[in-house]
Amino acid sequence: MEVKEFTPNEATGQKTSDFKDELTDEVRLDSLDTSIIEEKEFAEKAFSKLIEAVKERYTSPASTLAKNPEQLREYLLHNEEIIDLCIKRGIEKGMSEKDLRLLEISAILHDIAKADTPESVVKRKNLPKGSESVSNLVLAMHHNLATDETDTLLKKNPEILKHVLGDNYSEKEAAIATDVIKNAIRSHMGPHPGFMDFVLAGVNKELAKMGAGQIEHPFPEKGDSVSETLLAADMRSLAGRQGRKKVLSIRKVVPIFVSQDLALVEKYKAVGIDLKQGEAALLSGFDSAVQARNMLPDKGDREWLDRAIDESKVEPYNFGDEKITFDEAIRKREQFEELNK
Repeated sequence: MEVKEFTPNEATGQKTSDFKDELTDEVRLDSLDTSIIEEKEFAEKAFSKLIEAVKERYTSPASTLAKNPEQLREYLLHNEEIIDLCIKRGIEKGMSEKDLRLLEISAILHDIAKADTPESVVKRKNLPKGSESVSNLVLAMHHNLATDETDTLLKKNPEILKHVLGDNYSEKEAAIATDVIKNAIRSHMGPHPGFMDFVLAGVNKELAKMGAGQIEHPFPEKGDSVSETLLAADMRSLAGRQGRKKVLSIRKVVPIFVSQDLALVEKYKAVGIDLKQGEAALLSGFDSAVQARNMLPDKGDREWLDRAIDESKVEPYNFGDEKITFDEAIRKREQFEELNK
């Protein structure tokens, strides 16, 4: 299965600093609870070196975002959203201060390698020659890349764990805390429903031809609340309105998804239902959100995603020049299902 790589927009010449005001305006915690706001301020100060390390990585020559400011902005917005969601959900779940801080570090670092160039990854990981040509290679394995770097980053910045373990932590305590962070980062991708399933299958098919090992997207271990909450936050990002808009942008341009949506349009047309391509894409996006919701083991996390999904059904979406709505799309699906009973 071949999945065409999603290509970022051309550079517009903006600098990273130009996004500061947009981040402040567009990405906000959806609660004004004082404890949540205070914890966000603490995390931004205590873990500022890690936050800056991620931003520097995204703008380095070994990043696909270095000359693509629109895509850079999306990555920065996503990172801040995940940190916000983790803090909010962690506090709602009554996580201990220690686990909450480990969750915050995991959220900051979870996508640090996501924009690395394939060439830099192939060289760093000693992958077979030609691996850099595999579409979406870095996207499929960025969880492992980030996990591999966690030890180095934390040892380089030993003061980070002081905010988790106190001033006089032992090497054993540091190792245990680091493993918690690494496990959360390693398992934040799922197994991810929808688009990432296609990506993973396509990448592994190409790697198998080269005799390289297969990439896995492991599920959090049972009872690992830090890993479960990071996964829930990432799935919450998918389940909300912004996640739906991202799915629509992907399904509008990636050939395999365009083909799927147009095939569904034809199936509906055959029974007299005028389903639009954008409505087919929107239905797929909501299906992925429900799949994301169903994969979470914690009932409270599932209910959290339910609220996000319901809220995302209200306003219309843009698909090119079309305005599409969930109500109209689901009405057509129900009509189709009734006709095919």
